[in-house]
Amino acid sequence: MSQIPVTSLRPKPSEPTFDWSSSILRPSDQECRVTSQCYLPRSFESTVIGAVFVTAGGDRRFHPDRFLMEAELSEQGRLLRLIYTCRTVEVAGQRLEVLFEHAIVGRLGTILQGPSALASRDQLWVSSIMSIVPAVADSRLDRR
Repeated sequence: MSQIPVTSLRPKPSEPTFDWSSSILRPSDQECRVTSQCYLPRSFESTVIGAVFVTAGGDRRFHPDRFLMEAELSEQGRLLRLIYTCRTVEVAGQRLEVLFEHAIVGRLGTILQGPSALASRDQLWVSSIMSIVPAVADSRLDRR
C-alpha cells in the first residue's frame, strides 16, 4: 500500500478563477471565507497590461494601463477617480489608498465591487464602480 506524501495533504494556496461562461472573476474560496475580497493585486510576473473592474452584477471592464492619464484620491480615501483617455472610472468605498498607489505606478489589478453589507472600517472596501463616458458633441447642432 502506497503512502500519501504529507505535502499533498496541505491545502495549496488558491488563485482566483475566471468563469468563461459568465465572464466573472471569482475569488478563491479561502479569500471569500476570510473577508470579501474587493481587490486582487497584479502579481509582478503577470503579463496583464491593465486594470479590470468588476461590478456586483458581474459586468467586467478592462482598461489598459497606457490609457490612464490621471488618478485622484479624495474624500479621505473614499473616492478614487481614474481618468482614462476615453472615460473616467469612479471607485467609491473605503481605504482606497492601495488602489491609488497601484494606479499611479501602472500596476492596478482587479477591482471587485463588494456586496452591500458593510465591511469593517479598517479594510479596503469597494461599494460602487461607475464608468463615465463623456458626451460626444452632436455634429448636427454645430451649424454655422
